Amino acid sequence: MSKALAAWLVAAALLSLPFVQTAIGAPTRAPKMRCTPRILHPGDTLKIAFPFPHGDYFDIHGPARSYFWLGEGGGGKPIIPIEALLKMKSIALNISHARGLVFIRRHQVVSMFDVPTGSYAEPARIFVKQGRYTLTVGINFETEAPYIEGSCTVRFEKK
Repeated sequence: MSKALAAWLVAAALLSLPFVQTAIGAPTRAPKMRCTPRILHPGDTLKIAFPFPHGDYFDIHGPARSYFWLGEGGGGKPIIPIEALLKMKSIALNISHARGLVFIRRHQVVSMFDVPTGSYAEPARIFVKQGRYTLTVGINFETEAPYIEGSCTVRFEKK
């Protein structure tokens, strides 16, 4: 199992708990991260209020195991420059144009669960498939000690 996969599985497990596990092992309540509106349609603007301060990882988990990096950890130049992300208290994303980094191999998007050698990161539209999207901010998502500082979930529906 790759380190990236292991880190993602830990992060996904932590998101399902009412608390997060800190890097030193003490459970703590995750600060609220607010996403409005909760139900999105094409053309909407998603407003995200981050817990502050927060880390340099900002990821979105979508339907069908899709995974998008907007901050650190995507294997390429971040969509949001790290210095800017660290200063952000909020951000607004136009749903029709929001992009995140995905892994590409042989001209096909590959799941972050199966990142093969020779893949690279490339920007792609995030809100394409209907379903649930979980947004997460924190630090060290690709390590054995990820720290989730906040998360929220929205649903994308085509009209």
